[in-house]
Amino acid sequence: MGAAVGEGASVERLFAGTDPTLELARATDWAATPLGPVAAWPPELCAAIRTVLPSRIPMLLWWGPELVQIYNESYSRVLGAKHPAAMGQRAAECWAEVWDELGPMATGVLDGGGATFSEELLPFMERHGYREETYWTFSYSPVEDAEGRVAGIFVATTDTTARVLTERRLRTVRELGTVSAAQAREDGEPVAEACRAAVEALGREPLDVPFALAYQAERRRAEALAELDAAKTRFFQNVSHEFRTPLTLLLGPLATLLDDPDLPTGQRVPLAAAHRAALRLRRLVDTLLDAARADAMRLRADPEPTDLASLTADLASMFRAAAERAGLRLEVDAPPLPGPVLVDREMWAKIVLNLLSNALKFTAEGTVAVRLRALDGAVELAVADTGAGIPEDELPRVFERFHQVAGTRGRSREGTGIGLSLVADLARALGGEVRAASTPGEGSTFTVRLPCGGRDLAEPCPLGDEHETATPFVAEALSWTADEEANPAEPAEDAPRVLLIEDNPDMRAYLVRLLAEQGWRVDAAVDGDAALELARRARPDLVLSDVMLPGRDGVAVLRELRADAGLARLPIVLLTARAGSDAAVEGLEHGADDYVVKPFEPAELVARVRVHLETARLRELMISNSERRADTLSGALDTRSLVGQAMGIVMAQRRCGPDEAFDLLSRMSQRRNVKLRDLARDLVQRISGAAATRRVHGTAAPAARQAPPPPPPAAGAGAP
Repeated sequence: MGAAVGEGASVERLFAGTDPTLELARATDWAATPLGPVAAWPPELCAAIRTVLPSRIPMLLWWGPELVQIYNESYSRVLGAKHPAAMGQRAAECWAEVWDELGPMATGVLDGGGATFSEELLPFMERHGYREETYWTFSYSPVEDAEGRVAGIFVATTDTTARVLTERRLRTVRELGTVSAAQAREDGEPVAEACRAAVEALGREPLDVPFALAYQAERRRAEALAELDAAKTRFFQNVSHEFRTPLTLLLGPLATLLDDPDLPTGQRVPLAAAHRAALRLRRLVDTLLDAARADAMRLRADPEPTDLASLTADLASMFRAAAERAGLRLEVDAPPLPGPVLVDREMWAKIVLNLLSNALKFTAEGTVAVRLRALDGAVELAVADTGAGIPEDELPRVFERFHQVAGTRGRSREGTGIGLSLVADLARALGGEVRAASTPGEGSTFTVRLPCGGRDLAEPCPLGDEHETATPFVAEALSWTADEEANPAEPAEDAPRVLLIEDNPDMRAYLVRLLAEQGWRVDAAVDGDAALELARRARPDLVLSDVMLPGRDGVAVLRELRADAGLARLPIVLLTARAGSDAAVEGLEHGADDYVVKPFEPAELVARVRVHLETARLRELMISNSERRADTLSGALDTRSLVGQAMGIVMAQRRCGPDEAFDLLSRMSQRRNVKLRDLARDLVQRISGAAATRRVHGTAAPAARQAPPPPPPAAGAGAP
């Protein structure tokens, strides 16, 4: 027995071979396992190993009371993520999740119960990091030692999971194929009956379909929504193209006129405003067209080798004048990159321009910084600002189409909510991504990361018409800080005062000029807070306000004015770009006197303002006259009371009637050249003062015995 044990029992000879599992077996510290060193293994174990390892069928050997595992290369694929830790591991540890089921079978074999055979057994294993439905056909066969005792178990196994699942799912598909609406009950609706039968067929196999619901109306709704979405996309594409022709006819002649050095200044100012408005409209049209292309999955990049650092720095520098005019620092840090980057330059330009204009719009003071870096095979653009910031709950939605963060203060309330979503679409079309980080009150950072592309690129192409792409963005940014125009002429001192609230500089300058030409004094404010301060400092005769304002909007300003007792009667006219009766009703319900929709006819707006100014003037005049009449009546009643008291005193002193007393008082008033009311007040006060003095000194006699005061002097005898 002892000689047989040591014969050939070495790791190198027992596990000889080149496959990975044999290499693993050779490297295993068997002495640390319950089996002990290989040199001490019994010949029955060595013989079983020589049977298991060469086989191309998955085979496993469990040896000893603790069932230590030894397996071949084919079985390693059965183990999944349990390999390579399973080599030399106890079976109960390796198969812990299914040992309640497999353990009793293995114990029965060790106890002499004989071999077992299981066909398509279902254990739920965890071999790949999740609980998995598996099916196995396997046998446990005893391996005896020299004394006939069971020393180990030989496991031969076949994975039947794929076959079982395939047969079961094909059976379900066949049953679904037999479902027909024609088989519906006479009292049933064909489609509903077909759905019911399909759900019943799916319910027979809960492991494949644990939950099923049938929707026929949702499918039709989804199809209708898809058709509507496609129609919307076609509409945006068509209308964007249609806008380009009239815009060309607007921009061309306007540019020609503005290039004329002999154009009078009085005409240049409104033409320049019209040119800026047309440029902004062109940018909106281009943005809508890009958004429509993105929705239709037609946003295609045309990449070419590009000096991305130079392009980025060039685009950013175009905003320097707008930043300086706004009192901001523009920092551009775009050092040369290791080489050209394969990118669609127009798409990249729109990304940079949108992010920069957005940063300038929402940064009241501080810095806007542009940084470009090459990092780990990619290029990264960061546009950071010290502006208003974005609330944490709004960050996940900033790249949604048409979403705008409510309550954020900026240089303008205008916007479509497309810019940032278009940045995300363009970044994806370039194979990259964009992310946002922000702290409310401290600023935001938008980061775009793109792959660099191949290293062996051709020389970068010269820069093209990126300036043309940038012109509308820069023009709009400059308009946010445009200088206000002076009134055409100094209005008269008693001219009506109009408080104008409009955040768009061009529209504000136009309205100031239009109203001032009527001889009215115009105070202009860019937001609601500034307007309320102006109104309380110098009460206007009328308020003309845009509805969409940064911060406090026009309706909120209206409510504040109506709540102020000193300003509650001001006529208020609202301006809005929202057309339709619903919008007008909403404005009037909040207390507006009138509601004017943009675009408006200048003459109509002037006429409406004039009507409300005149109506307010007449209303205030009527209120003033009413107050004067009330004051006059009050004075008359007061005078009558004083004269009556004075007549009573004279009647008591002179023992005369009312006519004689009144006649006496009238003659005294004429002789002393004082009003009758003043004479009566003086007489009443003197008599009242004398009575008060007697009461203080205790000299008042009883009323029945009190002597009458001395009578007034006779006519011509002097003042009483």
